[in-house]
Amino acid sequence: MRNLEILSRHRLGIACRLVLALVFFTTPPALDAKARLSGHIVQLRPDGFILRTRFYPHINVHLSEQTTVRCKKQILKTTDLKMGDLVTVEVFDKKDTVEATKITIHRDWLKCREIKGEKPAHCKC
Repeated sequence: MRNLEILSRHRLGIACRLVLALVFFTTPPALDAKARLSGHIVQLRPDGFILRTRFYPHINVHLSEQTTVRCKKQILKTTDLKMGDLVTVEVFDKKDTVEATKITIHRDWLKCREIKGEKPAHCKC
């Protein structure tokens, strides 16, 4: 009877360790809260823009000096954003603000080439 009690405690200890390891490895870290949002630009503002997504009607996205804007592989300026553009925004979610770190504009290749911006490093055009 005593051996059975020791064996059940040992199994319980192993099960608890497995549960803790599972929770530890499947929980994302809360320090780096990056997310991606996709939607259309509804309104341009001096400090950013308002993004309309599928589930959230209006998200106020702030731009910083470190924000990069790309259309296909071409690097653009933040002033090249237009109303109605379909964009994917990689954001860093702070307490009260949503700050964009990377913006990808989804346009035709020809429309991306019309904008005068930096050429990719591998481009010989």
